Amino acid sequence: VSMLGWGTKDGREILDIVDITNEFSIEHVHKGGAIVSLEKLEWLNQSRLRAAFHNGDEILLHKSFDELRSCYGTMSDERAFSALKLVIDRCGSIPDMTQECFSLFNAPDWSQPQLKQELDKRSGPIVANMEGIQVMLQGLASCSTNEISESGAEKLLFASKNASKKCWPQIRFLLTGRGSGPELPQIIHFFGPQQAHQRLAAGLQASGASN
Repeated sequence: VSMLGWGTKDGREILDIVDITNEFSIEHVHKGGAIVSLEKLEWLNQSRLRAAFHNGDEILLHKSFDELRSCYGTMSDERAFSALKLVIDRCGSIPDMTQECFSLFNAPDWSQPQLKQELDKRSGPIVANMEGIQVMLQGLASCSTNEISESGAEKLLFASKNASKKCWPQIRFLLTGRGSGPELPQIIHFFGPQQAHQRLAAGLQASGASN
């Protein structure tokens, strides 16, 4: 709000109260009427939220961790931080962060009409890319521990893509019930091979493609 009708010499748009106090000059107040842009306010809020998160703001982190636990149950700070790190760039508030984390802590409920409808629409592409999806399932099943690095997940994904070039969007949807989100290697790393395998298998069964 303090920047409505005024700006710095160098055009910076994100300033703290000290910067505003030091930089303000009546000469740089615009003569025209100030326009409130909700899109710009949202962008500013997102920028400040991301900066606070990546700078380790303890108040923000604790509030975010508490919100995740209240929605998704007991988890360590490390687990909560890992989830938030995947979604922070898509969020403008703590409620946004919690909502974006939903698919990380809840497997798709394929009995929900809207989700089942989308799954039915994808039945063709899923069948067409079954070879790549099966490669991913086999790779996840062969993991000796319930942990997989992002680089390990990436290797499995490229192996699956070599089998079916367009399998990645279907793998993402079967894992999360969503068409977009964090990078697939990050998602698989967060789930671990066992949970990722369970989600893929459940999605295939719900689609009827595994029959």
